[in-house]
Amino acid sequence: MTKQLIITSVVALGVLLSANSPAQAQSLDERLAACKSIENALQRLVCFDEVAANVKGSSVASNPVAGTPASERAQSVAGKKDRPATSQRDNFGFEHIPDEEAEKAKPDRLAIKIANHSVNRVGVLTIETTDGQVWEQTSAERFNIDESADYYLERGLFGSYFFLGRTDGNRRTRVKRVK
Repeated sequence: MTKQLIITSVVALGVLLSANSPAQAQSLDERLAACKSIENALQRLVCFDEVAANVKGSSVASNPVAGTPASERAQSVAGKKDRPATSQRDNFGFEHIPDEEAEKAKPDRLAIKIANHSVNRVGVLTIETTDGQVWEQTSAERFNIDESADYYLERGLFGSYFFLGRTDGNRRTRVKRVK
């Protein structure tokens, strides 16, 4: 019973404080101090919201940051880096770099031509495509390369890995982009 009485009185106090007209000359600092003295977190939040709503000149138009989500603000500041204009082909395999435009236009499969390939002492295959991309094998199986054949790179589940496969066969191997 006493909790209800206290909550009701705090709400009434908040309403009275927010209903004060500018003619009573209560400063913003006084209203904020009154809200700060409220012990109930929810009632304190309501009080602060009412004070903020009554402040003249506080609109989204006068404060350009107020109406935009944090991600948009971050991109407007950080997204204007000096990145050269790149194509889908150049960005394939660099999904860890956030870019909304690339998210919308990600291809699931990319046809490639292999310009060069090598196998190291451990048996890991490294290929270089004709457009300069370098991919390295991450799976352990053996994968033979015929540079005259047509190959493709395919995105795996949720874009977390990639496959290199030959268009005229059904074998493929996992790869990751190195360059």
